[in-house]
Amino acid sequence: MLGGQARPATAGPDARVTVTAPPCGVRAAGVDGQIALYTTVQPSLAGAATAALDRAGATAVIARAGGVVSFVASRPAAEAALAVVDPGTAVSDDCRGTRHEVPNDPGYTSQWALPAVRAPGAWDRTHGSAGVVVAVIDSGVDGTHPDLAGKLVPGFDAVNNAALPPGNSDRAGHGTAVAGVIAAIPDNGGGVAGLGWDTRVVAVKDGDTNPLRSATVAGIRWAADNGFRIINISSGYLTPDANETAAVAYARSKGAVVVASGGDTFGDGNPANYPASVDGVFGVGATGFDGTRAGYSNAGSAIDLVAPGGSGDGLLTHDIHVLAPNGGTTFKSGTSFSSPLVAAAAALVLAARPGSTSADALDVLQSTAVDLGPAGPDREYGAGLLDIDAALAAVGVVVRVGAPVAGYRLAASDGGIFSFGDTPFLGSAGAFALARPIVGMATTPSGKGYWLVASDGGIFAFGDAQFLGSTGALSLARPIVGMATTPSGKGYWLVASDGGIFAFGDAQFLGSTGALALTRPIVGMATTRSGRGYWLVASDGGIFAFGDAQFLGSTGALRLARPIVGMAASSSGKGYWLVASDGGIFAYGDARFFGSTGAITLARPIVGMAATPSGAGYWLVASDGGIFDFGDALFLGSAGALRLNRPVAGMTIAR
Repeated sequence: MLGGQARPATAGPDARVTVTAPPCGVRAAGVDGQIALYTTVQPSLAGAATAALDRAGATAVIARAGGVVSFVASRPAAEAALAVVDPGTAVSDDCRGTRHEVPNDPGYTSQWALPAVRAPGAWDRTHGSAGVVVAVIDSGVDGTHPDLAGKLVPGFDAVNNAALPPGNSDRAGHGTAVAGVIAAIPDNGGGVAGLGWDTRVVAVKDGDTNPLRSATVAGIRWAADNGFRIINISSGYLTPDANETAAVAYARSKGAVVVASGGDTFGDGNPANYPASVDGVFGVGATGFDGTRAGYSNAGSAIDLVAPGGSGDGLLTHDIHVLAPNGGTTFKSGTSFSSPLVAAAAALVLAARPGSTSADALDVLQSTAVDLGPAGPDREYGAGLLDIDAALAAVGVVVRVGAPVAGYRLAASDGGIFSFGDTPFLGSAGAFALARPIVGMATTPSGKGYWLVASDGGIFAFGDAQFLGSTGALSLARPIVGMATTPSGKGYWLVASDGGIFAFGDAQFLGSTGALALTRPIVGMATTRSGRGYWLVASDGGIFAFGDAQFLGSTGALRLARPIVGMAASSSGKGYWLVASDGGIFAYGDARFFGSTGAITLARPIVGMAATPSGAGYWLVASDGGIFDFGDALFLGSAGALRLNRPVAGMTIAR
């Protein structure tokens, strides 16, 4: 941990010293100038170098292959010590780089379009946000497709002027394919990957195999009126229409943009395609597997940008691997599938820079495109080929090394709040005379709000967190010990020490241990990624799984040195960690062990933990507000050096 002492992992034959270095290019200030450094000496002098560094007060000294020695120390002291051993040796800042994020979806290996627009590099910068929703005006969407689970918001049937029924509203299969290009769940072990890792879609149905123009126009206006800032239309008409033009202007007046497929009729005389040809619409052409304009893709002044749409040459592997209704996948080609890549890219820019306008997002996509064809904008390629990684870099989105979080917050038992990183203070209960102590907290998906929960189930909401109900007026059999929120942030669960569950907002009751005679009390809970399941953990590490939460293991049968005090779920929802009061970590499923404080004598007990969104790290928090970071979790500050009125009761992260 930069800014603190390096920590050994749990004791044992494989115990190692772990040093958390900062991201490359970031210079973090350590305690008394102690920072992560390394040097290279002659291999025969490595032993002498480590001894000299030890004498100079360096910590976490590790001799690696080839005479490389890493350590934590102040630079002047280290340079002076090493100069005696090997004059002229260079001392460098140690730092962490990154590996491009590659999803585990079986279909990803055939998704050549994603590397073509540099999606892996973009995903190293951001996964986007569930708060950015792309309106897909198309043939509907199969809402039962497992690769779209949790990625759809309630839609609209513009043909019948009614709410779109849940389930499969897509008879043609086209809208499902388009929605999947934008939002198919990456890294879930099935199907394909969408460009918008966390982006969601809203289906707006304008017909089945053939769209109805009046429904398309109504869909544009409905999407704009309902606050959807990016509208994708992967269809077109061969004639201009005044009402369509007016609808586009109306959407723009509401802050929305329309991204539309440029058309697939180049071989039929390259006629103008609408709405792509409407002034103010962002028209998208298609490139094929070889990186040149696909033979079918229209050219002309309507083309603002190109993106992969498939070759259409009869070879399926040269086309775009997309979702199909009823849970499957298929291959398709057309500008219908290049357009949603651009819409999804704009959504990533908006998620990374919420203050941007939709038009700004499209402007940066054009300005960072890879120039194809003649130099400068041209009729075949517009500004060039979409490069989402370059676009995100241009707006200052850095590569994520460590947790992609704005920061974290700690809550004390009197409701006092401590914010670290780029995480604003939004209010506290510290000035209130509380009837019962605060026992937990949770953050909204936006990171711009949080709830505190007291042991009687009283709820305190701050920022954009909404009060949705509490047990404060009930006579509880056992005290509340924690809370968890739904993915939408529009609901939450409270859990009591007997495992009783209280659900509010869109949180569903899925079961409890309230009627069981527990050996040990419940101390915490965690939810699955879908929000349709949760785990409860007891102080002996016993696990109780409900809904789509799977039992993956427990410490219930072990004799623990210290009680379990909390848990956290992995980013996939297919694993979890348990943490004991001494900071011992137990990992199950796909949750990986990154280190613990189990071998350290702590000043105060650990009271909780939080995992990074990547699932590749976690923080532990002690009752004095001390923070211990492991894996890709970054140390952003702590309350460990403060004199607290009341102990810390928990922590949350904010993205």
